Amino acid sequence: MDLINAFAGNLADDPQLRYLSNGTAMLEFVVLVNRDVKNDAGEYEKQPPTRKPVKVFGRTAEHIAESITRGSRVTVIGAEQTRAYTKKDGEQGLFTETVVDGHFGEVGLSLKYAPATSAKASRATVSTEKADTTGQ
Repeated sequence: MDLINAFAGNLADDPQLRYLSNGTAMLEFVVLVNRDVKNDAGEYEKQPPTRKPVKVFGRTAEHIAESITRGSRVTVIGAEQTRAYTKKDGEQGLFTETVVDGHFGEVGLSLKYAPATSAKASRATVSTEKADTTGQ
């Protein structure tokens, strides 16, 4: 079972949109999550940001690609998935990413530091989204 992952941070780079062979949109981006840790003296110390890779599928991927750029503050809720891969030196490695698809998850602009505006989707767009239930 996948773990639910939720975090907020800033985009490290512009998101990369591409299309799979079956025509499904896939968006990839990395969110930098900053965290302060309390030291023994009770003071908070800044830690290096944690890189959180995110993959989004379907119409949601296209909408997000039009809405965010490098530096955008986002909140992500998705399924954390870990997969094994072979490194160049032949050793095994693990790669963990958060996946948002048509079945579970959400990416939104964070309103903590800046306002955002929203545009309502047309009926034709909403109908198409309801038909796209595969997510991948």
